[in-house]
Parts: sequence; structure tokens; C-alpha cells
Amino acid sequence: MDHTPFINNWDMVDTSAPHIVGAFLADKSRKPLYILAKSGNLWERRIAVLATFFFIRQGDFIDTLSISELLLRVSMPIQDKSNIVLIGMPGSGKSTVGIILAKLTSRDFVDTDLLIQIDQGRPLQDIVDQSGYMTLREIEEGILLGLNYRNYVIATGGSAAYSHDAMLHLKKNGMIIFLNVDLPTLESRIDNFSTRGLAKRPEQSLADLFKERYDLYTTYADVVVDCNRLNQEAVCRRVISETGVLNQ
Repeated sequence: MDHTPFINNWDMVDTSAPHIVGAFLADKSRKPLYILAKSGNLWERRIAVLATFFFIRQGDFIDTLSISELLLRVSMPIQDKSNIVLIGMPGSGKSTVGIILAKLTSRDFVDTDLLIQIDQGRPLQDIVDQSGYMTLREIEEGILLGLNYRNYVIATGGSAAYSHDAMLHLKKNGMIIFLNVDLPTLESRIDNFSTRGLAKRPEQSLADLFKERYDLYTTYADVVVDCNRLNQEAVCRRVISETGVLNQ
């Protein structure tokens, strides 16, 4: 399992996963396969399901069906989705990474926070101050539900994941990429927390938001990219590697 980062070939996975991984786990806990099935790495997800072919030959279908159900949470094959949708906390780099990623993958780029400001004719912070944070979330949901793009990199606001309907809409033609940055790094990057125009309760701290939103991001993400200790170009390379967008 320690060598999966070096695997990037269909034949390698298909010919070896049942006979090596499946055979090894036949009389052991199958938990490693479920971890792989939730990975942001395409090859690890494929290893997870193909390893169960060994179990099928033994008349055991339980893990195959369970892992297949996990993988089917993506509504269509990830390689068939033309948009790259970036989600994550404020300060995770969605806008900057999105611009670079759009250039590298020959896509257009849109920042949904900017769309909100254009639509409303006022900054995000003014919306929060004048109308409340829940109004900002409602406006954001409407903007997201109205998107109808193809071959775009879409940088969403940090609060996008509060809307189940909006996330399902974005998933229809988009790979949802969670740019995962740890709390200390976010704290070092954000120096305008109180005036940034965040859709949050007045008393909430950055740590509170991180705790509240993390599970939402991981729930909706097709791919989770660990961005800690990576510069923006390296984050883009990792997104490309884990989604295979240049091979579409």
C-alpha cells in the first residue's frame, strides 16, 4: 500500500490488484480497501474495487457491493465531467489556484464570489452587514444553481457547501475538488477575517468555521487534495494528477 503513489497504469492495477492486494487481505480486515475507495487518487479507488475480485472467486460478494456503492456516489464517471469545481475554506487558495489551473488545463475560469458581487452590486461584506449572513447564503445558492458552464474551472465561496441542492447541481458536470488546508495555515494566511464578507454567524471564529465546514467539504468532494506545504503550482499539479483532466 505504501507504493500506491507510484501506480499510474490501468494494466498494472487490473492484473495485480486481485492477486496481490485481494489475496493478501483474504483472511484479514478489509478496512484498507474502504480507505482506498475514499481516496482522491483514481488508481487507489480502482485498486479497492478490483482487489475484491479475489473475494468474488471465493464466493464472497459483500465487499464488492459495499465498495461499489461508495464509488457510485459520484453521479457520472469523473473523466466525463468537464468542469473543475474548487471548494474549501477561505484562505485555501481557490481563486488563485483556479486561475492557474484554468490556464494549465485550457479551461475558462469563474469566481462565484465575484458573480455574487456583480449580481448584487455590492461587496460581500456589505451584504452581510446590511442583510445578514443567511441572506448571503441564499444569494450564493441562487447564483450556483444558475450556473450552466462547460469546460470551466469554478472557484466557489467557502460557504457553497452549505447548499445541498447547489452542490448536487455542480456535481452534474463537475469534479468537486476540496482544497484541504489545515487550520494553522489558514490562520497564517487570513488577516481580514472580520471584514472578508464571510457567510458566518457573528460570534464564529475561524476555528469554529473550520470545524463546522470540514465534514461538508469531505461529503461533497470527489477528490480531496492535501494542500499543506504546497505552493499554488504544486497544488495544481496534484489536482491534475489525481483527476486525470489532461487525459480527457
